[in-house]
Amino acid sequence: MNTVNDCKHSKLHGMRYEGQTDDMENQWLQEETGETGQTEDLYMLMFDQLLIPEGQVNDRMFIWLGTLGFTEGTLSDRLHSYWCAVL
Repeated sequence: MNTVNDCKHSKLHGMRYEGQTDDMENQWLQEETGETGQTEDLYMLMFDQLLIPEGQVNDRMFIWLGTLGFTEGTLSDRLHSYWCAVL
């Protein structure tokens, strides 16, 4: 079974991002938000733009993934499902 990071790397690389997984994630968030910055800050900005209720990044991520249809399990389970989902 692939890890979250394996799936994240594959999905982001498939979206034509290059580099290390963390760098590709940051590039993706920059495109999503139209801003630059640290990855966690960009997630918070994206959640603000999507009107995800305020809170800790992990709580907001859990809610966001649920709005995308990833409703089963823990945050780790949802992240795995999201990043391993076919493009």
